[in-house]
Amino acid sequence: MPASAHLEGVKVEVISNGQSLSLYDDPDAIGNEEPRTRQNYIEAVTGATFEVKVTLSDTFEMGRCDAARASISFDGDKKGFYSEVSRTPGWKNRPLEDRQIVFSRISQFCEGSGQWRSGKLCFGELAISKCSQSMLRHCLT
Repeated sequence: MPASAHLEGVKVEVISNGQSLSLYDDPDAIGNEEPRTRQNYIEAVTGATFEVKVTLSDTFEMGRCDAARASISFDGDKKGFYSEVSRTPGWKNRPLEDRQIVFSRISQFCEGSGQWRSGKLCFGELAISKCSQSMLRHCLT
């Protein structure tokens, strides 16, 4: 779904159980949007895994930039994850999967063990509080 004129040619999907989930405008974001940012919410099932897929169509214009960067964050947390699609000659003619950025895993450094942990993205239980370490451990397997 295009977010606005400056993001024409960008499609963002949240996929769970093989289905693209509906994205809804976040009423809390109205008037608080950052430039070139789109904030949406989805209906989800606690514990279900998901991925975020960003696709750049052949109508997307990079201008003079060397790459397009997609970044995601969860629940308004300013810390997030990013990846890039580099502009190379003929990038618009590349197969669609080469113009996609897929976020499907999360990695986090565990200070206690001194090791990196990685796991699939999964929906946590809805709570009006900060995400606890135990909830994070539930998703990182």
